[in-house]
Amino acid sequence: MARKSSAPVICQNRAVSPVAPGAYRRYALVYDLVWGTAPYDRFVDLCLEAAAAQGTGVRRVLVAACGTGSAAVELAERGYEVTAFDLSLEMLAVAAAKRWPGGPEGPGGSPPRLVAGDLRAVPLGDGWADLVLVLNASINYLLEPAEVVAALAHLGRTAAPGGTVVVEPLMESWTRRVTCSGAGKRTSAASIGSVARRRRGKKTRDGRGLTVDSLNS
Repeated sequence: MARKSSAPVICQNRAVSPVAPGAYRRYALVYDLVWGTAPYDRFVDLCLEAAAAQGTGVRRVLVAACGTGSAAVELAERGYEVTAFDLSLEMLAVAAAKRWPGGPEGPGGSPPRLVAGDLRAVPLGDGWADLVLVLNASINYLLEPAEVVAALAHLGRTAAPGGTVVVEPLMESWTRRVTCSGAGKRTSAASIGSVARRRRGKKTRDGRGLTVDSLNS
């Protein structure tokens, strides 16, 4: 009898048009080489600090535009319930092949759920996540202001009332602070970039249910 795979299931969101063949296929093969030295543990620390500063208790985390899933792995290893999505099936395939919590060789815990989805049409229901993350400058792939507004509205919609949305645009100051933090410099949670909190009882379909509490430019 074949052994049941413990790898996360990739759930195709049929409402999203598939990305053009080759658009991220080759990048997926080298993505972890480019980001291999990135301190994802510290990235996650900062995001959790930002949520704590907003008074958000975190159990469920949504990682938007997750790429090859490194941040999702880090969060799952810490025991959080994680869903991660990306538009590229090639990126998700690399993510699914990683050593996940709950896998035969990985640490304990539950593996994240991987979903094919678009920032402009986030494939999750309202209020699912306590913490929503958009890391590695993923928001910058949206070139039109209307697309950014749509993405932020969707991300806010998926946050539970009182939840936190963290958007990291990879600013020069943020990069310098994170990479220098090991040399004795203190890195604050606000240096993540934009930290927004969903107001309790407010709808976010137009983006107006989010309040931005800190923004570094």
